[in-house]
Amino acid sequence: MGVRDVMRAAWLLLFAAALVTAAAASDSNGQRKTPAAEQATLLEIVLSLDSIEVGVSEPGTWLPISLTNISQVVGGFEVSLLLDRPDLFRFSSDSVVETTIVCIDTLDCDPADTTIDTVLNSPVDTVGFATAGWDFVQGRALSTINLKIAALADQGVPDGDAIQPGGPRQICRVYLERIVSGDVLDTLTDRSTHIFIDASGTSFSTPEGTTIGRVDSLACSPSITQCDSMITVSYTDSTAFLYIDGARNFTDACVRGDVNESGSINSADIIYLVNFVFKGGPEPMCNSTQGDVNCNGVTNSADIIFLVNFVFKGGPPPPSSC
Repeated sequence: MGVRDVMRAAWLLLFAAALVTAAAASDSNGQRKTPAAEQATLLEIVLSLDSIEVGVSEPGTWLPISLTNISQVVGGFEVSLLLDRPDLFRFSSDSVVETTIVCIDTLDCDPADTTIDTVLNSPVDTVGFATAGWDFVQGRALSTINLKIAALADQGVPDGDAIQPGGPRQICRVYLERIVSGDVLDTLTDRSTHIFIDASGTSFSTPEGTTIGRVDSLACSPSITQCDSMITVSYTDSTAFLYIDGARNFTDACVRGDVNESGSINSADIIYLVNFVFKGGPEPMCNSTQGDVNCNGVTNSADIIFLVNFVFKGGPPPPSSC
């Protein structure tokens, strides 16, 4: 056996040993098995969405996005979000308006520069968040259930707006538009939507443009059976990131008697109902049956008397269902 054959065999043995070691340290999904404390130190960034209750009368809801365990300075990111219930919520789209500028000096006027796209009603809000001073933050609804957020702290010379290591920090919030009516909600047993972070469309970078979590690995070239040389392969280490999905859960169906949707039944609901029954005021805010507190099939003066007895005289509460 020549020296070249010995070297090749040695490379193959080392490669096989590395595979065995990696397999022993991985779970069935290929993720590395590490103690909790060690895993925390391996994480580059934790990206999380919150979960809250949403009132049945609210037209929409804001979803804050937070970063924790930030290990490097963050100067840019892309985040992709997905909804699982398009019958309840949707990501509102940007409105793009083209503004045409009339050329005064036709000799120096480039037609390509005469039209400017103005984005209105952006579904992403940065006021009061860690990205408030960034040069570019924009969200585009790729569909009603998929929102892509792109952000860059500095498009020119860095000016210190990047997010420093540490955390937690809320980076922005996005708007979910409600598209289901209260009457339909009453017929649903599952009134929640989950918001997922799409890992394939999510990444973070330093102010210099270096992808955070990018690692280099040696691999045989051109193949494992003919390891003549080693090459460097770059990839994003998925184990360096933790994504925590969120949810929006509608509160219980319309509370009978809480006609102004304040969260409690009190004298304000009596006044609201008087205006509706006798003065042509607005209907109960959740649905048309919310004011039928005595469950006789109609909303009238008898329901007002029922509420007065409950609020001021210790009478029975409106039934949850008829």
